[in-house]
Amino acid sequence: MGRLPYLAQLKDVYSFGRTTTARSALPILIRRIILQSNQTITFIKMPGEEDTDLGGYDGQVRAGQGNAFVPSGYSVWEFGTSRGIKAKANSDYIKRTKEPLGINQSETTFVFVTLGRWADAQAWAHEKSKEGIWKEVRVYTADDILTALEETPTVYLWFSEMCGKSVHGLSSLETWWNDYRKPCDNLLTSELVLCNRSYEKSLLKKKLSDSKPSQIIIRSVTIEDCLAFVAATLLSDEQGTLSKAVVVSEASALEYLRHLSERLIVLLSDAALVREAELLTGHHIVIGVNKVQQIAPTINLPDISYEKAVNYFKTKNISDEKQTEYARAVHKSIPLLRNKIALTPLPDELLPNSNSPHANQLVRRAWMLGRWDGAIKGDADVVARFVIDPNDEELTDALLKDANSANPIFSIFGSVRAVISPIESAERLLQAITRSDLVAFREVVCSALEEANPALALPEDQRWAAKIYGKGRKESDDLRKGIATTLALLGSSSATVSDFPSLSFSDWAANVVSDILRFANDDCTGGIWISINDVLLEIAEAAPEEFLDELQRAISPSGVLMDKLFHESSNLLAPTSPHVQVLWALERLAMVPDYFGRAMWLLALLADYDPGGKLANRPLNSLATILRVWYPQTAALSDERHSFVQKVCRKLPEVGKSLVIALIPRIGESTSTITPFEFRQSASPNKPTDNQIVDDINVYLGCAVDLAESDPSIWIKIIPKLPYLPQKSKNTALNKLSLAKLKPTDTRDAIWLEFYKLIGKHQSSANVSASLYLKDIEYFKSVMKELEPVDPVVQVAPLFTYDWLVYVLDNHNQSIDRKQLLGKARNDAISKVFEEGGLESVLRLAKRVECPWIVGDAFACLGLQIQEHAIARLLESEFSKVCSFARSALYRLTNGKLSNLLEIMHSDSLSNTVKARLLLLSNEFDEVWTSLGSYDEEVEMIHWLEFPIDHLGTDFTLANEAAKQLASHGRIVDALKLLALYCEASAVKVDSGLAADLMEKFLICHDHESETLSSHEIEVLIKLLQDSVSIDRTRLEKLEWAYLRAFNDGHVCLFLHRKLADDPRYFADILSLVYPETANGGKQPEVPKEQSEKAWLLLNTWRTIPGAVNESSEIVEEQLRSWIQEVQKILGSRDLTKRGDYYIGKVLAYAPADSDGTWPCKSVCNIIEDSQSTSLDEGFSAELFNKRGAVSRSLEEGGKQEYELEDELQKCANRINVQWPKVAALLTRQAREYHSMGLNEDEQAKRYKEGIDY
Repeated sequence: MGRLPYLAQLKDVYSFGRTTTARSALPILIRRIILQSNQTITFIKMPGEEDTDLGGYDGQVRAGQGNAFVPSGYSVWEFGTSRGIKAKANSDYIKRTKEPLGINQSETTFVFVTLGRWADAQAWAHEKSKEGIWKEVRVYTADDILTALEETPTVYLWFSEMCGKSVHGLSSLETWWNDYRKPCDNLLTSELVLCNRSYEKSLLKKKLSDSKPSQIIIRSVTIEDCLAFVAATLLSDEQGTLSKAVVVSEASALEYLRHLSERLIVLLSDAALVREAELLTGHHIVIGVNKVQQIAPTINLPDISYEKAVNYFKTKNISDEKQTEYARAVHKSIPLLRNKIALTPLPDELLPNSNSPHANQLVRRAWMLGRWDGAIKGDADVVARFVIDPNDEELTDALLKDANSANPIFSIFGSVRAVISPIESAERLLQAITRSDLVAFREVVCSALEEANPALALPEDQRWAAKIYGKGRKESDDLRKGIATTLALLGSSSATVSDFPSLSFSDWAANVVSDILRFANDDCTGGIWISINDVLLEIAEAAPEEFLDELQRAISPSGVLMDKLFHESSNLLAPTSPHVQVLWALERLAMVPDYFGRAMWLLALLADYDPGGKLANRPLNSLATILRVWYPQTAALSDERHSFVQKVCRKLPEVGKSLVIALIPRIGESTSTITPFEFRQSASPNKPTDNQIVDDINVYLGCAVDLAESDPSIWIKIIPKLPYLPQKSKNTALNKLSLAKLKPTDTRDAIWLEFYKLIGKHQSSANVSASLYLKDIEYFKSVMKELEPVDPVVQVAPLFTYDWLVYVLDNHNQSIDRKQLLGKARNDAISKVFEEGGLESVLRLAKRVECPWIVGDAFACLGLQIQEHAIARLLESEFSKVCSFARSALYRLTNGKLSNLLEIMHSDSLSNTVKARLLLLSNEFDEVWTSLGSYDEEVEMIHWLEFPIDHLGTDFTLANEAAKQLASHGRIVDALKLLALYCEASAVKVDSGLAADLMEKFLICHDHESETLSSHEIEVLIKLLQDSVSIDRTRLEKLEWAYLRAFNDGHVCLFLHRKLADDPRYFADILSLVYPETANGGKQPEVPKEQSEKAWLLLNTWRTIPGAVNESSEIVEEQLRSWIQEVQKILGSRDLTKRGDYYIGKVLAYAPADSDGTWPCKSVCNIIEDSQSTSLDEGFSAELFNKRGAVSRSLEEGGKQEYELEDELQKCANRINVQWPKVAALLTRQAREYHSMGLNEDEQAKRYKEGIDY
């Protein structure tokens, strides 16, 4: 057989045998020759590479039939690569003859293989065979191996490549794959290539296993994608088919392959070889075609799934950002992924060049627009003016061809066209932009960005629906974002215009931005600034200096933006405000040293003006995020940062106070990461060293201490951070505090309390105290001692607010029971206060603390000589905390027993208020309520006016009695709340009649608490009435109507819904309330708005179909049909037939399925099929869609949910198509609607996967 030039020669075999890799590679070479040359192999074990030294025979083979290279039957193989060939052969022969390892030698051939020369090899083999121990003895030398290679061409090719022979135009697929993926750090694997391609993989294997040679056409983005797919598929094949695959790139190689008898798998790496490949016979030919070529493929290779690629890269040790970047790249093409990972240039044919359509004016200008939606007239007009008619075939073909390439510039999402990665495509396309392009583009930018948003003319609460009111922008958000992105890219480029070298893109962009922002500042309404808020980040990136100039003018006291900047408006999801985008723009500018000073000062000015609001994005937070000592997010030098903070403290002291406190670090502190500009390059912030962090802390702490001289309250915020400061910084701060000589004031007391809390917190937990040394605690205590309040009330007050402060008293002696220690400390504190000033001081303590009942309880435990009557009189104090103190003390003194409380009440000097409140301390409800009759009516009235409905316990059995009394004293809402609370309690059966009475009274009372009855409580009470046999249905229906607003989501089935289904006239009357002017011949009747709204709510929460006993039962068709006919008769006289049919159609959408699974059920199908009303059909279709409810999905999910609904509806339609074709058509129409929605969601997911908008 002929031999291709540059294939390995005999001397190459010798040379290879002397390499270090020969010993591990020789078994693989022989194994491949055996498998390629003999199709009857039933067993082979010949480990190579790292398994070469596993022990035992170097190889074992069983062949059904032998040939020149492989003995028939069973054979064992030994390999030698050293120079002492004969000695190695003898050694192996003697060793295996003495220790055959269980092999039957008489039935086994012994084979010795060497890569060297051995002149007497055959004589040695003949001599050993004569011994008769083994069935046969063979020796194969380098010459024999070369002969075998010539009979196994793909192995020959692979071996030649291993020997470093570059075979022109031909390579093994295995070598191509290993070389191709080598720069990718093991990230490009077969597993990745075969993601979501299991069907295509099986199909390829099936085609290649066919005994007849075939031509297999695989459609993929690039030839490389095709080759990688075939390689990955064959690698997973245990039959060793990968070794039979070759890649051809030159016609001369095809000529060589044409003479081979062995069947190979031939892959063409160039489409130009297809014609020559037709002459090949006896081989499988794999041809790769791209997505644009109009050739019917055997296998249509889908793009690698973005989601599966993300999951794949999550298993690799790479950042989240790289996971997303690589997944997006491989989703487009494998060459693009290789480019991203290895940073290798893409092949020229995958890049735009001056001779391709990418660089001509049409595509160039389309690229400048960035993205647009051809379905929106405003966008189409811009494209027509700036590029060409968006429907022009030339543009459509060019973009389609580009989108299907390996490294596309554009992606297509329905009617949207978008540049995938402006920065990647800019390098070539910027060179082609002309001055005329910029002139035309300027007009596009200015016309879009200098127009106020028409939505601003609407009331704020209607702006979200601007398009509905005809107040939407002419251009889409896509187009605005696209041109703004291009503006930012041009402004960040230092390149010059190709046909006007004196003009740089950055100068051009600066001029455009200056004009736009000046125009915005000339608009006294501030509307232009608000309108460009959506592209403000891009504008700032395009021209930072101009942006800072005009923003400073806009936020000056007389600027157009200042009074509108922090205005928060609520959209459907969350509050929004124009200032957020301004902050983000300034944050990004502050990252760049050239703009740090100006951007930070503007942030400081905004912080000084900031009125506050619901949004977490505040100027002060932005300043702190940029300057955080352990994570500064600016490349500005530390001296520049320090200088700025000191300037703020001097000129804006209020901002300075908050800023320096925020910058002093604490454990567990977190921060957000600022996203840098997309195109404008700047130095990345360096991670600070420990010394730099300490320097920063000292500077900021020094600023804080200086400010504390004029405002000592700053110490209150410094002290909690002291444990986390460097020791020297901590000592310096405490020395400053000691020297401050603070006068006795509330501020001084508050500073003392902060030390108290700090020490208590760190001594109460061993884990926390690890950050404070004992000497620190002692030092803090010494400073604390200097600040100790004179007033004993202030000294002990913390013990009655924070349990863990008790540890300040015992130097962290946790061996004492905490509860016991705390009780003793509190008792001692009360005793001290009482000794100093008697009951008055104790009451002063109660007023000061957050938990006055603790003071009362501790006071009562001391047994001090204070008359109970005196404490009882405190129950009518004007101070709520004093009352709380008294209740707690009295409860402890009397144990809540009525007899003890009555003894106190026998004093004639106690007021009725005090008596009533004393009785409220007892839980002996029956006895208390009985005793109320022996006192003045005022006592009973006050008792019930103040009777608590919470914390009565699950065993409270007097809910009905309590509710009656509460209601009789005007507390109807509380009575209803109490009944609702105990509706589900097993200890009491709530009186439904009482509940109905109270709900009726509630409707006519003017209780100031009326708004506190929740929807849930109303639902519980209505359910109680529905389950009761004693409540008249008419009465219940009236109550349901009165409380209808509580049932706004349709999940509660009301008797009114049943009445709609039972009574045609009632349905007609309710509908007439919704459309009163239609029902009254165009005359406007006096129907209260509340009545109309209730009627609308009732109809739109109606799920009960006429003719059904309940929602899930079988529907009696005759009853349903009769009901509809009667309704239509009544509504016909009121001109409401169409309206009625619409709501009938809606309720029919809730039809149950028949027992055999048919949906809708037969009865409803017959009704819809026989109906001639399009309104009924419309109502059915509308509710079919609306009953789906709210939907949530991940950004990557696409239309999966919609396709499932489509499939479900289509199955229903197919089942009833023959008998009820009209109903089936309605279901099919909705299924198609879901399909369309699914496609739209797919497009949105694709945008995310392509990296657009996110």
